[in-house]
Amino acid sequence: MERNLTVAEFCEINRISKVHYYALKKTGNGPDEIRAGRRTTITPQAAREWQERMTHRAAESEITA
Repeated sequence: MERNLTVAEFCEINRISKVHYYALKKTGNGPDEIRAGRRTTITPQAAREWQERMTHRAAESEITA
């Protein structure tokens, strides 16, 4: 069973800064999160879905460019 990722782990895996993560979150483009008290985690499924969304958006941007 895969474990949930912390925000720091998610950022490291996806090679983005925490600042960029929170900017994505603010615009509604971040991954779905689970909150337990003050702890925020991202499920492996949410991380994969986010990566797929970002991949599709990048592909769409290349087509329109």
